[in-house]
Parts: sequence; structure tokens; C-alpha cells
Amino acid sequence: KGKPTASSFKGVTWDRSRGRYKAQIAKDGVKHHLGYFYDPRKAALAHDHAALDMFGEFAWTNFTYEEGGQPCLGEGHRSDLPYSLAS
Repeated sequence: KGKPTASSFKGVTWDRSRGRYKAQIAKDGVKHHLGYFYDPRKAALAHDHAALDMFGEFAWTNFTYEEGGQPCLGEGHRSDLPYSLAS
């Protein structure tokens, strides 16, 4: 059967066809694809980064951040994620 599609992280699911975790977020009823990741924690960080950009202090994140802190995805992370910033 393989891995279940659910993840313990908000905005992260297992994509069987790609064999990777998919990160996405929704705003105003529109889903925004954030990318595929081998590590579910990195997918969760991508979700958190988008959530903080889109919703600011009202973001529901997977991890706790100190005031003003931003998630860091490490070297090689693309900063041009395909989502719109909050206006």
C-alpha cells in the first residue's frame, strides 16, 4: 500500500506519484502549491514561510517562532516560491 497520504504537519501531504511530500497553502479559497520535498519538516517550513508572509501575526504555523523570527530552509532553498504575498 505504501505511505499514507496524511502528514502530521499542516499544509503537507505525501504525493505517491512523485514519492515526495507536497507543501501547499490556501488563501481566499485558492490553493497555492509551494513545492515537493523529500523531508516533511522542510515541506512544513515552506508552509510556515508562506503562512507568515501571507497572514503575518495571524499565521497558523507548524513550528514556534520568536517574535520577528522567520523560518530558515537552509542552503539551496528557492526564495521565489509561487504564491502571492498578502496585500
